[in-house]
Parts: sequence; structure tokens; C-alpha cells
Amino acid sequence: MIAGLAAGNFQGGPDDQLALLAENGQIHVLGVTSGAASLHRLAAVTAGSKLVSAKVSTGTGQDLVVLDRAHRQLHFSVGAGDVTSFETEAEPRAVLPMRLSSSARRSLVLLRQGHRAPAVALAAAGPCSR
Repeated sequence: MIAGLAAGNFQGGPDDQLALLAENGQIHVLGVTSGAASLHRLAAVTAGSKLVSAKVSTGTGQDLVVLDRAHRQLHFSVGAGDVTSFETEAEPRAVLPMRLSSSARRSLVLLRQGHRAPAVALAAAGPCSR
């Protein structure tokens, strides 16, 4: 069953792909090569409820951010199979990539359960600084 979906250029090539987050935490990328669709596994996370496309690293292509409400974590897939996870102090409800600095990378605005103000992770200080 699909838990999340995001569109973007995740492999740095000329075409966009579709990223799929399965309920079991597997992240797959669907692309079209020579007119044929192909699906391959990109990464795996413990669990996830939302999948967001964002440019948070200096690598080629876009990155994927997975919100894991159950474990209060954000998972970042920033390369071929590489996943970095960060705990949040409250359940993450939504994440919005925004360009808040002159950096090519996007900062993240995070909405959390029980908090009135959003948390902001500025790109200049790294993907998950507070």
C-alpha cells in the first residue's frame, strides 16, 4: 500500500521521477527510460506517513524527506540508499521546503503536534539545526 508520493528529479538526470513511500518504509522511484517505465528501490526507513521532495543537500538531484509520526522522526534520503534520521521533540505533522536564504538548498519549516509556532531548519546551518 502506498503511504506517500512525491515528484522531482531525485537522480540528477534530465527527467523527473515519481517517488513512492510504501507503508513498510520502502522508498521506490518510478521513472521512464527509453519509453519504458521502471521501478527501483531507493532507500528504506523505519516507517513514514508523508513523503516530501526538497533540495536540502548539496548533492545532484532533489532529496526526499519522510515524516515519521509514530517515532517522532524526520528521515532524509539524500543519496543512493543513504538515509539520515533525526528525532523531533513532538510529532511532526507537516514539512514545507522554502528558500529562506541565498543558499540553493531549501530550508525546512516544520509543523509539530501541540506547538503553535513552526520550527525552522535553515539550510545555511545544515538540514536539521534548531
